[in-house]
Amino acid sequence: MAPTTTTPARWTQTRTRDTDDQVEVLAAQLSTTTDEQRRSELVDDICRLTLPLADGIAARYRGRGIELEDLEQVARTALVKAV
Repeated sequence: MAPTTTTPARWTQTRTRDTDDQVEVLAAQLSTTTDEQRRSELVDDICRLTLPLADGIAARYRGRGIELEDLEQVARTALVKAV
């Protein structure tokens, strides 16, 4: 199941144990590989899988004076930095 950009409520519906397991496996591979191209691919894969989480967190702060697109941009940047 490929996650999509969603609101927080939908994130909990689309998030699966399989997705959690995939992120865990990719993170383990990321921590052990030294090949820069492979590391870049792993970071991209982890970011794609967890993007709905970042968007969901951003959506929690909607309606507080900052545009949703700006909140999503900050959340996605933080996601990439965290990975």
